[in-house]
Amino acid sequence: MNDSTLDDDSCNESHTIHNLLDDTTTTVRKLQTLITTLIPLLLIIGSGWAELSGAIDLTPIGEGDDWAWEENGPYVIWGCTDYSAENYDEYATDDDGTCNYPPDPIMGCTDTEANNYDEYAEEDDDSCEYDPEDCDPFFYSVSANYVDANNTTVEATFDIDCRNGNITENMQVQFLAWTNGTNWSNSEGPFNWTQGYYNITGEEWDEYTLTLSNFTNNSYDLFIYLIREDGSIGGEKTYYNIPIKARDE
Repeated sequence: MNDSTLDDDSCNESHTIHNLLDDTTTTVRKLQTLITTLIPLLLIIGSGWAELSGAIDLTPIGEGDDWAWEENGPYVIWGCTDYSAENYDEYATDDDGTCNYPPDPIMGCTDTEANNYDEYAEEDDDSCEYDPEDCDPFFYSVSANYVDANNTTVEATFDIDCRNGNITENMQVQFLAWTNGTNWSNSEGPFNWTQGYYNITGEEWDEYTLTLSNFTNNSYDLFIYLIREDGSIGGEKTYYNIPIKARDE
């Protein structure tokens, strides 16, 4: 009986030890499973913390993205930030030196009426050149008068001016006398004549004179012509049938 009791106790003890080993094995396996699950999670958390703290930078810079984390601030978008550039990027926060600009316009004279008109010019640079404006000359204060005691000399006085004050023109004045009643347009020519040359700029208010002498007792037609550089008549003054009585005759 005592042997039987000892056998039962041995069996019970062995059974208890076996149960403890099973429980320990199960616990170990559960712990292994938990550790296996936590390790990737801890790596992810650790990497994120390291990146945020500046220790590790996992941002994919240079892989097609145009943004990057700053050390202590929001992301940066690189691009052209100049409004005048052709490739201005309204979303860019920082300029990356890639701005492109249109070429400068071709400067020159764009007036087709100017002497130096440039058909390739895109923008006028105030360099246009033009032919000088017309002087537009005119006689002023013209008169013919005796100038000696014997009335044998007649003097024409006049002023010549240019209406366009900034233009200079060389002009000629002719003073002629025909005997009244003769055909002054034929080959006989005038009774007497003279001429003078004048360089006129603007309104100079200068008085000029031309003199005819050796008149005899008769009537004369007097002509004063202003002749321009191109040979055209710029003005004239005429006196018809003017009697001249020489005192020494």
